[in-house]
Amino acid sequence: MAEKARLLLPMLLLMLGLIQTGKSVRLNLPRSGSKCVTEDIHNDVVVAGSYVVSYDRLHPSPTISITVTSPYGNIIHHKENVTHDEFAFTSTESGLYLTCFLPDHTEEGGQLSVNID
Repeated sequence: MAEKARLLLPMLLLMLGLIQTGKSVRLNLPRSGSKCVTEDIHNDVVVAGSYVVSYDRLHPSPTISITVTSPYGNIIHHKENVTHDEFAFTSTESGLYLTCFLPDHTEEGGQLSVNID
């Protein structure tokens, strides 16, 4: 797992750079398991984001769970069975904040994605 994280870090940093400039990012979620992104955030920074699930088939409308945790493991935002939402918080710790997206169920065929602003 740690080796996967090291390999994905350069790509995640690029995506996070796009997020910081106000552009959106699309993450393709795996059929099983979660996809996570991290960002190094200083203390006392206002962070706001929104996300929407997209699926390349008309039916059904799949949902995801999302969890945002602080560097010390405190849960900042958690939602289950959502297709879209927004979150905002002011950081209280400096370090890597982790955001993980998890499909609530897997469907055969089609690609489940999350668009993040």
